[in-house]
Amino acid sequence: MKIFNRIKSLDTKKQISTKKKEKQVEFLNTVLERARDLISNENNDEIHPVFIFIKQFSDYISIKTAISSFENKQTFPKDYMECIFECRYSKNSSDLIERTFLKEIVGSDIEIYRKHHYRHFPKIMKISLSKIPLIVQPWNSDRVSYNISNVATNKNPFDLKKNGTIMNTYYYPIGLAICHGGNHSQYSAKLRGEGVSYVEEIVNIEKLYKYVTFDGNQFTYNFPNYDIEIYPYSVEPKNEEEFYAGVLFEIGGVPSAYEEFV
Repeated sequence: MKIFNRIKSLDTKKQISTKKKEKQVEFLNTVLERARDLISNENNDEIHPVFIFIKQFSDYISIKTAISSFENKQTFPKDYMECIFECRYSKNSSDLIERTFLKEIVGSDIEIYRKHHYRHFPKIMKISLSKIPLIVQPWNSDRVSYNISNVATNKNPFDLKKNGTIMNTYYYPIGLAICHGGNHSQYSAKLRGEGVSYVEEIVNIEKLYKYVTFDGNQFTYNFPNYDIEIYPYSVEPKNEEEFYAGVLFEIGGVPSAYEEFV
């Protein structure tokens, strides 16, 4: 009887897993269909609707991180999104990614950026915190509360000059920025729908789409083989963040007409 119950339990778990995978594929296909519809429709708005569509994902991920910090006091930032967008930092992917640094570079720092094959354009790209998809990771509950009380208020408007720790990276062609500094202050400004921030780095991952796909259940990597990596191979997303990163990655691969909006 115990063996029978154990087998039955395993079958139930397998059925649940199968249903979950089916729902994930259905979810991805629905999202991509909606994204294609938005992109194909002509629109003269300042911010194209596809960015607002993407923003619902970036807002959800940001808010989830903040809420988690109240449950655990603090939740240390992780690079799930960047890791997925940059194909787990493999050598093949790094050779195809183009990076552009947008701030003024002085002194010996120039050589450092050249060594890492950065392009350089000495002018920052400003972004509206109320409109542009930006993932922030407000990891400390005390800082979340403090910044909500003291940043982007009537007495203390959000100010780029005062918030010198801000670092945002923009991923093209996804149309999404990720914060690596200034998480809590930008989170407060985002919640209030106020403030102008900036991007200091653009990461162009367009060339990766030839070799990488996400089908809702697995990331499949099919780069040319070399000594330490044998392709193709597939990896399942290990958490919700990686799943949504895969969804966003696939949105970035929607038709070339998207380019005019990014």
